[in-house]
Amino acid sequence: CRRSKKARSVRRRSFEERRALHDHRDAIVALDVVGFVFFGAAAQLLAKLKHESRGAAWVVLNFEECVGLDATAARSCFAPFKQYLVQEKCSLLVAGLREHVAEQLQWDSYTTTDQALESAEDGLLARFKVVKGSFSELQQEDGFDAILRPYVDGISVDAKALSKYVEATSIKAGEHLFRQGDAADRVYFVRAGTVDLRLDQRRIARVARGAVLGELCFLLKRRQSLDATAHTHCALWCLSRDRLGAMKRERPDLFNVLQTALLKSMALQVEESLGSGIWSAS
Repeated sequence: CRRSKKARSVRRRSFEERRALHDHRDAIVALDVVGFVFFGAAAQLLAKLKHESRGAAWVVLNFEECVGLDATAARSCFAPFKQYLVQEKCSLLVAGLREHVAEQLQWDSYTTTDQALESAEDGLLARFKVVKGSFSELQQEDGFDAILRPYVDGISVDAKALSKYVEATSIKAGEHLFRQGDAADRVYFVRAGTVDLRLDQRRIARVARGAVLGELCFLLKRRQSLDATAHTHCALWCLSRDRLGAMKRERPDLFNVLQTALLKSMALQVEESLGSGIWSAS
């Protein structure tokens, strides 16, 4: 048993959600069960699991590297661990169970650790009432400035002037926003719903309300490196390169605000990938 290197899902969230997940990062613990678990190691493993999960509100137990376990180990280690978490009022999420391991444990399982982590994160955000953003919850007053403002805390944003430069758009579930190789002449801000980013059919991120989409290729003036497909019905704000140029000429103050937001969004992605301490430095 070891701490998983993967502590966050690939879901890219709003600034408020990212901050909440960082502030309460100790509430979610991801653990990997590795190798074959046999009766002789059960007591030691149970003690390790309890120690690593101490203080957590969600435990994600990843069995992707567990090749098997005997029935006695299932009864003497994992059954009492599950009971222990219930007593501690901690939720257990299991991922990656092989068929023969699942038969021994009789537990429900997510296919991947990422799915389990995303579920735990959703639970944490719901507990702190941060979750928001399905298409059905969309409010008319949710203007572009409402998405931008959290990224530029302390800087005033002229909402009326800002709205002149962006365009509201929407796509249905399954529709493509852009494909790999397309011109990156627009940057998107997710107003509601979720968009999946894929590389060679493999999902590498799920972008949700408040997150920025396509900013890297847009700023570097490269072609799109990923496919972006709506996972749910989505509403987005779209800023074209032409309108960004007009903003820079006409309202350099707004241009500076937008540039700050885009840079902070990219910095957050680096922080989430590398686990560095951006928050503590702010």
